[in-house]
Amino acid sequence: KKCPIPLGMKALIQHIKYTGGLKCEGIFRIAAGKDELEKITEQLEIGTRTGVFAFEEFISPHVPAVILKRWLRSLENLLIPEEMFEAAMLLLKKSEDKDFKRGDLLSEDMK
Repeated sequence: KKCPIPLGMKALIQHIKYTGGLKCEGIFRIAAGKDELEKITEQLEIGTRTGVFAFEEFISPHVPAVILKRWLRSLENLLIPEEMFEAAMLLLKKSEDKDFKRGDLLSEDMK
């Protein structure tokens, strides 16, 4: 069965989670070193061909976060289409509300 998420993207996300990136303030704002970026990009290319991603030497979640951010920016189509941007921002704002419940995600006007 083919995975709908590219393996490289999945590997980057897993490494970000594994290294504590989800709790790291500014995860997508902090730059990474050029040498580290080149190494992880090379490992991504190898992993895409072989299915094996060796990111163990990278302790910081910032390197894979930078690569993931670059990859998302390079997509031909926007991740969130322009016509859905306002609705996405509304959902984000609602999700930050302390009384937010998952079931509230799809309000009547968005179904």
